[in-house]
Amino acid sequence: RREGRVGVHHPKFMILFERRGSVVVIVTTSNLTRMGATEGTWLQRFEPRNLGSPSCNGHPGSSDFGHVLSDYLKRQTEASQPNRLTPDGFVRKYLGVFGGLGELCYRYRFEEAQVHLIPTVPGDYGYKSRLARRHGIERPILYGPQRVADILERIRR
Repeated sequence: RREGRVGVHHPKFMILFERRGSVVVIVTTSNLTRMGATEGTWLQRFEPRNLGSPSCNGHPGSSDFGHVLSDYLKRQTEASQPNRLTPDGFVRKYLGVFGGLGELCYRYRFEEAQVHLIPTVPGDYGYKSRLARRHGIERPILYGPQRVADILERIRR
C-alpha cells in the first residue's frame, strides 16, 4: 500500500541581530535548500529606534508588525520545552534586553514594515494580551485565518 503524503507550504523565519544594531527579519517558504519555482522569501532590515520613543506602534495607522512579532515570539516561549533556550531567554541573555520580548518592539523601527505579519499558532486566538495592553494596543492580537480576515477588513476601509 502506498502512503499518501501532502506537501504544505509552511513559512520559516529568521531574525538576525546585526552587530551594528539593526535587525533583519527573514520569512521564507524554502527549507534553506535549492529553491524551487514555488518558493518565496521576504526580508527587511529594521534600524534601531530611539529608546525614548513612547510607543512601539509609531503613528496611528502604522504597521503593527513589531507588536505581532513580539507576541508571536512570546507564544513560542510559552510552548517551549522546559530548560531550553527560549526566544524570551535569548533576547534577555544575548541582547541584554532585560524586559525580554516585552521590550523588543521598542528597540527597532518595526512600524516601517512593508508587510503584514500573519503568524500561525495552534488554536483560535483573538485575545487581548498583557503585551498588547502594556503597549496601548486596543485591537486584540489575532493569528492565522482570523488575522487574515482582520487585515483584509482594515485594507477595505
